[in-house]
Amino acid sequence: MKKISILLIALSFFFVGEVKSQAFDVSMLDKAMGLLDKGNSKESSKVLGNAMSLLTKNTQASSGDFASKIIGQAGNLMKMMPALEAGTANIPGIQKIIQTIKTLYGAMQLNQMVKGGNLLGNTSSLLSNVNLLKSGMSMFEGGKSVDKITKSLDKVIKKAPKLDKTGWGAKMAQKAISKKLGTSLTLLNGLI
Repeated sequence: MKKISILLIALSFFFVGEVKSQAFDVSMLDKAMGLLDKGNSKESSKVLGNAMSLLTKNTQASSGDFASKIIGQAGNLMKMMPALEAGTANIPGIQKIIQTIKTLYGAMQLNQMVKGGNLLGNTSSLLSNVNLLKSGMSMFEGGKSVDKITKSLDKVIKKAPKLDKTGWGAKMAQKAISKKLGTSLTLLNGLI
């Protein structure tokens, strides 16, 4: 009996540790969007509440325009939670905020990668965040800035596999990608 008690205590510490170490993941927002699409506002509000809490904690450790914009959008979304739980929320408005947050999150992650010089060997993370930005471009009604961002992101996607290599070619790719991302992020910051 004593062994079982010790085992249960040890397992509870393991699971409590897992809950505390949970981090924000964009898939949480995708899950919330899926629930909204199915008309499940109440469950979506729970997922969004948890996601915004984790996102805000993660983002507060960051700095820059994208981080402050994420916190602002998360605050806007949290104000809509009571209406979402009651089933009276403006669903298209909530979906737009979620898409904006996803775009800003991708931009913040890319900005940190560029500023930290962490592009080499991180193609998967780079492409994941670039794709968040590309999907976010659909929020805007076109224009020169959107076209320029989209073209730059397409070039980044094309050059990204070179970042997994070594040597001169990889360093040149990192330099070119950093420049394209810098331009794209500056333009995006002006749009959002």
